[in-house]
Amino acid sequence: MARVVPSPLATFGFGFLVLLLSAGLRGALTSGIGAQDDEPAHYVTAMMVHDWLLSGDWSDPVGYARAYYAALPKVAIGQWPPVLYVGLGAWMVVFGVGTASAVSFTCAVAAGLLALVHRAARDLGVGSVAPLALLVSLPLVQRLSGMVMTELPLALLCTGAVLAGARLLEKGDLRSGIAFGAWSTAAILTKGNALALAAVPALGVLLARRLDLLRTRAFWTPALLVVLLCGPWYALTTGYQASSWDGGASPHWGYTRAATPIYLGGLVQGLGGVGVAVLALAGLLLPAREGSPARAFRAASGAFVLGLLALLVVLPSSPLTRHLCLLAPSWALLAALGARSLGQRLGGSGSSSSGPWIALAGLAFVLGPFEVVRKDAVGATDLLAPLCAEAPEARVLVASDAIGEGLVIGGLAALEEQRPGRAVLRASRFLITDDWNGRSYRNHYPTLDALQARLDEAAVALLVLDGSMPEARWFEHHRLLRELVEAEGAPWSRVARGDAVREGERFAGALEVWERDGWEQLPRRALRYEPDRAPQDGPAIQVDAE
Repeated sequence: MARVVPSPLATFGFGFLVLLLSAGLRGALTSGIGAQDDEPAHYVTAMMVHDWLLSGDWSDPVGYARAYYAALPKVAIGQWPPVLYVGLGAWMVVFGVGTASAVSFTCAVAAGLLALVHRAARDLGVGSVAPLALLVSLPLVQRLSGMVMTELPLALLCTGAVLAGARLLEKGDLRSGIAFGAWSTAAILTKGNALALAAVPALGVLLARRLDLLRTRAFWTPALLVVLLCGPWYALTTGYQASSWDGGASPHWGYTRAATPIYLGGLVQGLGGVGVAVLALAGLLLPAREGSPARAFRAASGAFVLGLLALLVVLPSSPLTRHLCLLAPSWALLAALGARSLGQRLGGSGSSSSGPWIALAGLAFVLGPFEVVRKDAVGATDLLAPLCAEAPEARVLVASDAIGEGLVIGGLAALEEQRPGRAVLRASRFLITDDWNGRSYRNHYPTLDALQARLDEAAVALLVLDGSMPEARWFEHHRLLRELVEAEGAPWSRVARGDAVREGERFAGALEVWERDGWEQLPRRALRYEPDRAPQDGPAIQVDAE
């Protein structure tokens, strides 16, 4: 009987259903969008693109984004490139802006990644079951498939680029060069980590012994495409992005020394454990008996692994193991190649000889890093929703960290029929100035009288205080806001209280909503965003004069 091999389309459909079911069972479809600091910013920015696409007025996208930020200050385009936001924003046009829709988009991206790996495994002549099973069960992929983050879209685009780069190293044709350039451009315009793809042709020609490609148009065409299409964006935004790096604005040895063990350890534990790592290294290092497609893939994927690790330990951004998700598909395919190579050398030439090695790696994975990752993030949206429904004009100010503020802004924005409508202000952007990571902190309203006047200037009706923040994220303005609402004779009344949930941990009664007495009589002035405003002149969000 002929063996039935599922098509990439069938793999996509089945993978999407499995990932969607997994997201539902782990709570990701109902959780708030705020499991990571960056997640609410990605969500709100995609929502802005959705609203802009449906606005019918596309003449001034920058002006639209600034007006949007003034009311919903979680827009992050510029800090990140636009591809994720355009893709998710277009998805929202069809499926809506709710949490389930946003997470479903990520599941669809992850399913596309599975389909790409399935096709690559078929082309490489290795079984697709093991790499697909590994990918879908990795805790890193589980966690990220339930979030609105850049990593899985970037993994999809980078994997497409690596596979196109392998074809370029194998065939040396212009079509493969253009494909590599197109995949790379889309990846780099999703997140700067994709710049590591430059290592695929640069280092790949050495690993594949294809220096002859240096004399061809196919080799240089991708670089031209990337420079022309990505260069203008990065010329405008690189300084802004560098200011948000945790380790400083430029490379230095101290960061590299601290980041190197984090990423090397993450390469093992984050991508399947010791057993998978041994097979992946075997796939990279053992002499290949396979044909040229496998040799070219080893060279391209090996170059990308080295390129990304070098980028991550040199550029002083946040050393987070989720950045290694980009390598997961190539790592899984290398492990399949390594299993086959070991099996051929130790058990014969048949393809079935790789089975024991895959089984051992799978056992090591299950006993090691495998876990089911729940997503539980609860902010004050449920507390605020009935209050806001009764008072559609009420402005809200939330005092928390990036996660707590983002949960409220994204959650309330998704409930609005017309955005930007109700203003949901962040204390960290309306009362103080600092940089992306909370450095250079300056409180511009250091007394209770000045603080109350600032809130009344913006006609703030509802104030959310979040007591679930880590101690390191408490600042002076948080303390002053607490003193303000509890001061004798203060015009504030607590109207709601509830629990916060962060990473599955419940903080009983940590969320409080306070209402300003008589807020309806306060003059309602327009808000504006002034991104070029100097920090000493006050926060970038200002209130128009009467």
